Amino acid sequence: MSEKQEAKGKPAALNLALHYATGEIIGVFDADSVPEKNVLKKVASYLNDKKIMAVQGTTTSINEKK
Repeated sequence: MSEKQEAKGKPAALNLALHYATGEIIGVFDADSVPEKNVLKKVASYLNDKKIMAVQGTTTSINEKK
């Protein structure tokens, strides 16, 4: 990307945030998503397996019809 082009939006925000993240696990949720109550515990159980580097799930959107 040239100096004249500036990255914007969610991907740019996530890339910037990675410089400041200090945890071993990084979770990303959209503001209009409603994850299950125990989603973090469920994801953490998958990440105990050293062969698994990422987990992607599905969520229900608050404004699903719009």
